[in-house]
Amino acid sequence: MVGETLFFSIEAAAGISGLIFTVLDCTVSDPSLGAEYDILGGQCPDKFVGTTRNTLSHAFMLQFSYTAFQFQGTTGPETQEKLSCSVSFR
Repeated sequence: MVGETLFFSIEAAAGISGLIFTVLDCTVSDPSLGAEYDILGGQCPDKFVGTTRNTLSHAFMLQFSYTAFQFQGTTGPETQEKLSCSVSFR
């Protein structure tokens, strides 16, 4: 629902001791509208949708949340939005 908090996590398939991964950016898109919005860019959270990193995150799993939204031009009560993120390992 629009306005509710949406939670998601990104987890390494296999943990490697000493290897740390970082989420660089995350984008929500609606392919049917050709619309997209960065909820995390350059490791910086978006203040408009309140992107936050959960304190329960750990070395092999990072947890985030943001306020759910709908793109302008959406018709009907449901959409099929896509969340994609890029990560870096060091």
